[in-house]
Amino acid sequence: MERPRPSLWSYRLAGVWGGLLLCAGNLYGPLVVLQLAAFVPLLVLAVRRRPGREALFLAGLYMGLAYSLPQMAALRFPAVMTLVLLVKMTAFLCVLVILGGVVIRCGVLGPWLFAAVVVVGDWANFATPPPWGTAQSLARAWSAYPSLIGLAGWTGITGVVFMSAFFQGLTAHLLAGRSRKGLVWLLLVPAVAVVAGGLEPSEPISMLRVAAIGWADATLDPACDPRSPQGFNEFYTAHVAEAARKGARLVVSPELAFEWGGPAREAWVNRFTALAMHHPGTSGRSVFR
Repeated sequence: MERPRPSLWSYRLAGVWGGLLLCAGNLYGPLVVLQLAAFVPLLVLAVRRRPGREALFLAGLYMGLAYSLPQMAALRFPAVMTLVLLVKMTAFLCVLVILGGVVIRCGVLGPWLFAAVVVVGDWANFATPPPWGTAQSLARAWSAYPSLIGLAGWTGITGVVFMSAFFQGLTAHLLAGRSRKGLVWLLLVPAVAVVAGGLEPSEPISMLRVAAIGWADATLDPACDPRSPQGFNEFYTAHVAEAARKGARLVVSPELAFEWGGPAREAWVNRFTALAMHHPGTSGRSVFR
């Protein structure tokens, strides 16, 4: 018998819940702990009701929109970048939810398979354009709690993704009444995280001095705009020189601090090239913030 249409609202709400909790840490780092409950309502529905692809697709669609739109509004990306990320992340979460909603039903293997799906999906997400690497990972905001992610020192960021997804898969099975024995595994997840954190080297292996250069929104005076030659020298070049004198080997700045596109791209490249040659021991990077 076909399920009634109104029941699909539970999947829409589960999708919105998941998207908001997944993006919370990207807006404010300490909220990343909310990710541990992001997929749980949807997974419980998947285990109990065994929904079809339409319901899972709707959940993924709403999850993608709820994940992307708050970040687009808060970070004020350019229109093209906003559209690309909105389409990509929504499509990514749709596929992840459909596959994850199917494999979570596979008995005791369900949580393991769900975690594997999330790991592979997250890898595909940050390994494909836009080329921002692991800054696109769902787990990147866990850097707010370095003591909880010591596992990453051994497995990389995918280990954090796996443990988070595995924890949620086990929780969903317990809430759905499918596996009481899963409680043992559920308790082992934080234990593994704590032990892995304790195995990290107590002393740093090496040191790198980093300088951060940023500024508030440019004023209406063109001379104060970092995109102008005078503004670039005032806001950036002078501070890079100061950082180099103090021994900085890496200089970081806001990701959207400079405009590289269009006909001015060559001038920008030449400007940074000249600056790098003047300070050969210092490297400049733009970072996500």
